[in-house]
Amino acid sequence: MFPVIPAIHATADFVDDLVFHGKTYTPAQLDGLVACLNRLGVARLDWHYDTWHDLYERMPYHGRRNLLAYVVEKAHAAGMEVHAVFKPFEMGGLYHTHFMVPHPFPRPPGVPLICNHIGISYMVDPFVLAHPAMRLKRMAGDWNPPGRVTAIKLVKSDDAPAEIKREHLSILTSRRNGEAFLYEKPWKLQDRIEQRGGRPRRVLTLQGLDIDEKQRYIIVKCSRQTPRGSFSNALHDIMEIYSNGRRLPSVAFDEHVGLRKLQQSRLNQGRPLYPGAGIISPYARHPDVLEFVRDTRRIADIYENYFRLDVLTPQEWHDLPAAVREDFTPCLDRDHGVMSGFAGLYRGKAEYCSSLLHPIYPEVR
Repeated sequence: MFPVIPAIHATADFVDDLVFHGKTYTPAQLDGLVACLNRLGVARLDWHYDTWHDLYERMPYHGRRNLLAYVVEKAHAAGMEVHAVFKPFEMGGLYHTHFMVPHPFPRPPGVPLICNHIGISYMVDPFVLAHPAMRLKRMAGDWNPPGRVTAIKLVKSDDAPAEIKREHLSILTSRRNGEAFLYEKPWKLQDRIEQRGGRPRRVLTLQGLDIDEKQRYIIVKCSRQTPRGSFSNALHDIMEIYSNGRRLPSVAFDEHVGLRKLQQSRLNQGRPLYPGAGIISPYARHPDVLEFVRDTRRIADIYENYFRLDVLTPQEWHDLPAAVREDFTPCLDRDHGVMSGFAGLYRGKAEYCSSLLHPIYPEVR
């Protein structure tokens, strides 16, 4: 008796990645893909269909309606089934900082957008926007407890004396990621030793503050900087905020200089958004956006105060290779590195987790 050979299934995913290099698939390439799968004996092709862009609709292939229609016709001709797989809870949009723009960017009417604590995502599935109740939402009261910020604590990794004085520090606040304004009310600096994790730590407390609840982006900059620096700590431990003695939840900024360098490189190449964005994104082709990004000085100023958040959890930060972790270790008084010369955080947590849909719902499954 011969063994039963199961039907071979193949998966095509990330078919839109070519646009990141300013390219798209040609009919000849798709013909070659189908022919190769046919030679391998593939009976079913699962085509992962991302709908947070308009790549398929904007690219007719040899008179067919779109790219997927072309694939279906060619695969059927070769005797293959085709299943289009749509995963809105996983790919309802792109929320990595490199695929978003800061809050001060335009928000043209009619273009699908989701705004969260990181910035504006313009790679969004309309289905996600149409079903907000299905997004991953934090429990009530967990994401932004009330209370004005009355103190900021800068925590050193050890108890060695700090060379930083009151005149070296400045505070900036903002309601949006991509802009910052100097806090000009009076405040005092206290230098003392406190216990953290069973060990003594040097703590600089900025006291007497009155930062209202809507100023959710808080940055402390230090003008005294040296090549080595001495006031540093783990990414999620260097800065804390308090409201009348009660610590408030927060999210640490985990990259700054890298974003500025990336954006400057794009500006130098005349591409303020990521390569290929105009091919698949109605936002990147919108006249309001094209006009906005022509002002390179304004764009550079925005990215000077634009920070990445929620990418590295505390455990992920500790698991980084030593050399990488050192570069991502905040140091208030160091003059180089990704996280140098400042400490910053976002007050509270994001109300929605990455704006994606929740897989527990039957509609999502």
